[in-house]
Amino acid sequence: KALGDFRNGDPLVMEVAAVDRRGSVESTGNVSKMTSLKRVELTNEEPQWFEWDVYMEAGYEPEIRFRNGPMSAKRMVRLLTTKAADKPEFKPFVGMKGSMEKGHGVLKAYKGPRLRVWEIEIEGPHLSSWPT
Repeated sequence: KALGDFRNGDPLVMEVAAVDRRGSVESTGNVSKMTSLKRVELTNEEPQWFEWDVYMEAGYEPEIRFRNGPMSAKRMVRLLTTKAADKPEFKPFVGMKGSMEKGHGVLKAYKGPRLRVWEIEIEGPHLSSWPT
């Protein structure tokens, strides 16, 4: 209840995007360019395999997103340790300073919808010669 119904009853949507992080301090930095490649509605809780043939520009990385999922993780951690602080699963993290330990613990205790990605495999490029 602390987060509200962010999906308005719609099924979860997973998105695969190609992102360009060049110009960021490190590869986990901000996305400077993004192209949505595929989306799929997740209609049940059973693990599923998805396979797509998509084109990604050189230098781009794949990113799996929760298209209509909860807000960013940092904001969610803050909300859960303030608005849901009375819940036993979040109590151990309420007084902690912001840290990886706090964030990981809160997100692990969170029982709402989430994506879990176990494997990503990329093939290519499938070209007879590299373009110049």
